[in-house]
Amino acid sequence: MKAKCLVALNIDLVVGNIYEVIGIEDFFGRKAYRVIDDSGEDYLYSAKCFEIVDWQEALKK
Repeated sequence: MKAKCLVALNIDLVVGNIYEVIGIEDFFGRKAYRVIDDSGEDYLYSAKCFEIVDWQEALKK
């Protein structure tokens, strides 16, 4: 699924950019997205930092 960045937590995220979410995980009781950021690597970020923009792909899974 795809998500738009709402809050840039580091240099590898840009507010407004669309990123690929490859997983949804629990991180100490909070929802987090595993995102491929601008470094090309996947990292875990708080779900609050993103807005899902491609639900169709998410619903297929």
